[in-house]
Amino acid sequence: MKSSFHRTASLSDHEIQELWKFRLSLVNLKPTVSPEQDLAAFTADLRWPGWVWVLRDRGQVAGMFLQRAEPIEFGGRRLLAMMPEYGFLAPHLRGHPVLPLASLTLTMLAIGRHQRLPWFVAASTYPPGFIAFRRALRPFWHLRSPDLPPRERALLLHLGRRISGEKFDENGGTVEMRTRPIVTRDPATSSHADARAIYAEYQAANPAWREGRGLFFLFPLGAGQIARVLGHATERLRRRERGSG
Repeated sequence: MKSSFHRTASLSDHEIQELWKFRLSLVNLKPTVSPEQDLAAFTADLRWPGWVWVLRDRGQVAGMFLQRAEPIEFGGRRLLAMMPEYGFLAPHLRGHPVLPLASLTLTMLAIGRHQRLPWFVAASTYPPGFIAFRRALRPFWHLRSPDLPPRERALLLHLGRRISGEKFDENGGTVEMRTRPIVTRDPATSSHADARAIYAEYQAANPAWREGRGLFFLFPLGAGQIARVLGHATERLRRRERGSG
């Protein structure tokens, strides 16, 4: 396998279409969304200034992740808003530590010259992504989180509108997605108690996720969170090595 990191501005139309076809092999578009509409929205997202990671296996795209970052003024302070999207791995690589390690590398590239600013990450996700983030990160908020501070609540709403526009529901904190999730295993039946508990939290906050609504989240990023992501990826690698041994 071969990993590569690219500025989004450097991607050609052909490379974007290649990434889009890979993503389209892993998701179901809603009947109301045509492939042409989806490609246009996907291209617009990858034309937003940021970085993209591409994983190739035997020359074919087997993974991707987009990390966008933008300095903004909000609530009387300047901060760096990071807006990740399109984190995908081919089915035979699910659970591989390469994705969290790549996302960490992309994040450091996106931070770049903005090391002195407070960093926040915001995006929308289905249950698998939510469970993975929630396990590794503290604090981690959605609109219904009981510990969401007022200032961060206002920031979450601001970024939800900024990223998702009219598709963001300001009352529920969810986003109308262009896809419907492919459910191969009911998250409620996970063998891990913590995953079941996190899924129950997600389900309560976003009961319509199976119809194609993602839950919008926000978390501050700092050295502690980065260390936890690195530790999580390292543990994944150890488990994989034990399994292959």
